[in-house]
Amino acid sequence: MATETAVNDPCFLRSERSPAFARYCERVYGQMLNQYGTADMAQLDLLLDVLRLDARHRVLDAGCGTGQTTRYLAARSGARFFGVDKAEPAIRRANELARAAGDGVGFAVQDLDALALDPATFDTVVAIESLYFPKDLAATIGQFKAALRPGGQMGLFFTHFGQGVSVPARESRVGQALAANGLAFTAHDLTESDRAFWRRSKDSADAMQEVFDTEGNGDLLHLGETVAVLDLIAKGGHARYLYHVQT
Repeated sequence: MATETAVNDPCFLRSERSPAFARYCERVYGQMLNQYGTADMAQLDLLLDVLRLDARHRVLDAGCGTGQTTRYLAARSGARFFGVDKAEPAIRRANELARAAGDGVGFAVQDLDALALDPATFDTVVAIESLYFPKDLAATIGQFKAALRPGGQMGLFFTHFGQGVSVPARESRVGQALAANGLAFTAHDLTESDRAFWRRSKDSADAMQEVFDTEGNGDLLHLGETVAVLDLIAKGGHARYLYHVQT
């Protein structure tokens, strides 16, 4: 069973140490990158295909968590990544892992509602599962825009849940925030992939519940959230998109 100290750690730190969570990520996402949200390896590979990053690009990962996904994208693309997140324990761990790996990826504590970024310093901004949290999403997108060099781009994942009515990409919160900043985009529809992800997550959680409970990490499955999301999907109005913005 987990110690009291371990139980009191944030879930994103306990999950990194959990053998059960590693197996769960491999089953659900395809690889263990200490993931939360629904960007599995196929979606990350799509992101890389769309952005076409290479060593010339400097990339901001907005809402990077403990940074394993950031470092995966950096390793796959050769681009220079810098990750930000408002959770100080997550950034502390991200920097520990980056120093141990010596891969040159940097991380800093920053809030998406008040980013401290020099203007025109990045070629690309990515946001994988972080755009649900800003208080003013249009203002956050505006900060991304200001941080981009001329000809820069964004790759933004976002899942929308409506009230029984499917929402086109332009009408989601991200679509509206981009429009408010005068930004055009191409949307890649990942709705069916997302529905398959949630079904796979539920099946894997059911199969592994006892293993997680034995570890003392049953809460890492977030099974209640999964059930709630599947219920929302069944009621309709669910859509997920990758927004590709070119300035």
